[in-house]
Amino acid sequence: MANNKIEIWKDLPGYEGIYKISNLGNVKSLARIIKREKVGDFNRKERILNQYIISAGYYCIKIVNNQKSEHFRIHRLIALLFIPNPENKPEVNHINGIRTDNCIENLEWVNERENCCHGNNTKNKSSEFVGVSFCKQTGKWKATIMFKKQSKTLGRFDSEVEAYNSRVSFENTNNITNKYI
Repeated sequence: MANNKIEIWKDLPGYEGIYKISNLGNVKSLARIIKREKVGDFNRKERILNQYIISAGYYCIKIVNNQKSEHFRIHRLIALLFIPNPENKPEVNHINGIRTDNCIENLEWVNERENCCHGNNTKNKSSEFVGVSFCKQTGKWKATIMFKKQSKTLGRFDSEVEAYNSRVSFENTNNITNKYI
């Protein structure tokens, strides 16, 4: 990654002394001696691991230790080690909506609802409001919301603002807070 920030390295939890990740999103395997019974020991040189993009659009790495492999999403590792999470939120959001932009300033801890709403807000859409879209078939604005883990249609409206107000009213009535509105 080309930028002029100072790279800070931290041990990967569970792999201390074996793998480290940096605040810039690089992951390295540390120099060490690997013991193998059948073919003998060998010296592993320190190296930066190759990253790959999974079908969901996120950078990942594969960690191998004791002939076991695990796959990790880079943005989650960066958040885990470099971004405070005082509210213990479970998900990591890319603020600008670009899943490959893992700079610390672009990542934040969110809950499932915030992540879902933010994702809807950053996609190509017909409305400037979260949960509001234009329905070409009816020629009306539709308001929807995720409620109790199900998508709920709040109605179809003549104007975008009416649809938005319906959504806000539903959120107020049901004590739903949404930082992306």
